[in-house]
Amino acid sequence: DHTVLYPGCRDALDALAEQGCKLAVVTNKPEFLSLKLLSELGIRDMFDSVLGGDTLGPGRAKPAPDMIHQTIALCGGEGAFAMVGDSSFDVRAAQAAGAPCIVLSFGYHDAPPHSLGAEAVIDHFGDLIPTLEELAAR
Repeated sequence: DHTVLYPGCRDALDALAEQGCKLAVVTNKPEFLSLKLLSELGIRDMFDSVLGGDTLGPGRAKPAPDMIHQTIALCGGEGAFAMVGDSSFDVRAAQAAGAPCIVLSFGYHDAPPHSLGAEAVIDHFGDLIPTLEELAAR
């Protein structure tokens, strides 16, 4: 009832979609709850894939790389992938999958954001696309 998108999130999603990016959700929360929340927020249809911690079965949730590998396959298996997250589970899953990770300085954290080992930390969703472009240029 009280969940809202972070400032700039919808704009960033719209801009990425306009650029032809495939968008996905990879969360350790149960899939059915994630789908319900995304629907309630009016953004479910923006995502090509939504995987919850229970989707692939026991032992395959983050920080295992399995959900990232499955997401890439569901999104066509081509192109670059980057994880955007806020916890060590996100960073470790990305590292295990050989993918870059951008950490949000806001949201849930199980450790200080700059200590998580991501390729970048951003303070606002307005910084997401320039940061993705910077990572792609490396």
